[in-house]
Amino acid sequence: MDLSLCIFNAGSAQAGPAKAASSRPNRKAAKLGLDLMENANDETTQLRRFKTYRDGLMIGLLASRQLRLRNLAGLTLDRTLVQRGDGWWIQILAAETKTKNAIELPWPDILVPHLDTYLADHRSVIAELCGTGTASDALWLSMYGSPMTDNGIYDRIVARTRKGLGQAINPHLFRDCAATSIAIDDPMHVGIASQLLGHRTRSTTERYYNQTRSVERATFCRTTLWRSVAIV
Repeated sequence: MDLSLCIFNAGSAQAGPAKAASSRPNRKAAKLGLDLMENANDETTQLRRFKTYRDGLMIGLLASRQLRLRNLAGLTLDRTLVQRGDGWWIQILAAETKTKNAIELPWPDILVPHLDTYLADHRSVIAELCGTGTASDALWLSMYGSPMTDNGIYDRIVARTRKGLGQAINPHLFRDCAATSIAIDDPMHVGIASQLLGHRTRSTTERYYNQTRSVERATFCRTTLWRSVAIV
């Protein structure tokens, strides 16, 4: 199950309200990321174009690959982000993850052209403007050409989603939304979220499943109650 396919998809018109609501935050964020990158060239300065495109790419990646903040910030060219043929792969050693399980995931196909554009037209330019050149292999550079910190990335994502969606979505909330989406969309295989999200045990994933089922039962009971009242 590739979350990038369902999150970047507009969704089925036949999906129920619970199913649609579960993936809506990530789906809206994915669209926001794409819109930011598409409109980056409308910015008035090179620095603004760089920041807008970079932030859009970060949001798009988080919407389809729900990395923990430390691993997102630590993406490094030719080390944790490696090109294989025409695509890119995220590969993070077990020692660098919270659960001590290695991460190996393909960069979302839909974002490969955007990553190439970011590297060629934005990241390289800001490094030259700031005089840092090839001093850092970090994927995400700040406006000063230095690697972005965890807090810096957190603040940018929160600020962009608050402005673009009317609601702030922090990096961890992307993970919550993905786990809930799987619990509703494919409850028989809820365990795959453990692998996709890097949970140490299935108990963390199953908590989302149980919460989802509780919400659905409460909604059903409330709807049934009001229908019976209307009939009386």
